[in-house]
Amino acid sequence: MWYTQGTLTSNNHSIWLANRDDLIVDDSGVLVLDDTGLKITRTGGNPIQVFSLQSTSITINTSDMKVVFQDSGNLVLQGTNEENGENVVLWQSFDHPTDSFLPGMKLGVSNRRNFSLTSWFSDSIPASMSFTMEWDPARNRLVVRLRERILWTNAEDFENTGPLDPFNMNYDFTNVSNPN
Repeated sequence: MWYTQGTLTSNNHSIWLANRDDLIVDDSGVLVLDDTGLKITRTGGNPIQVFSLQSTSITINTSDMKVVFQDSGNLVLQGTNEENGENVVLWQSFDHPTDSFLPGMKLGVSNRRNFSLTSWFSDSIPASMSFTMEWDPARNRLVVRLRERILWTNAEDFENTGPLDPFNMNYDFTNVSNPN
């Protein structure tokens, strides 16, 4: 998925890649939604499984599944729970951030996974690199690391942190803590 700012192509950059470390380098990639889940197929390589229905504990009516690209930039796989008819989010790209942070994305720790940002290898090679930005729930702070070494952290008190951007852009972060 690409983010476009203005009309110059030099301002365009990807905000989510299905598999940064095993790219599709031609135009053969196809997003496929079938009764097994969501995957990307390509010529000359194995499919990239984005989401497998086998990974969910609920029974989904596969004929009702749909992929929605939201205005926020979030790609969402939705389905209907056969037991109660409820529409559920099965998978969303915002739960798998790469190197970009958009409004509505999460950084932190859930009962299922750690949400963090990881730098590209270079400007043109999106493979995961050694720099990460993550949430440290033990100290209630953001941390930037080079491998295991801490390079930067915001104040110990996240609620009183000022702007994080050197260009004085203001961000409105919300700290959520619940059993999930």
